[in-house]
Amino acid sequence: MNAIRVKKHIDSDTLVLPEIRHLIGKDVEIIVLDEDATALPKIINRGFADTCGKYPDFNEDAFLALREASKI
Repeated sequence: MNAIRVKKHIDSDTLVLPEIRHLIGKDVEIIVLDEDATALPKIINRGFADTCGKYPDFNEDAFLALREASKI
């Protein structure tokens, strides 16, 4: 799988993305994320969060930052 990050300001419902021209004719998945961090709720998988209580050094903010950075 190849990942391409294209950052655009959307001002229309018609997008022109020359960065993905080589993908024309292929099946792809397109995911659109709003980069407004205040719009994203702090959500962690409940089972994972319960486990983290057992580890006093767990840093929830660092976990969320890593999670955000790993999104493509």
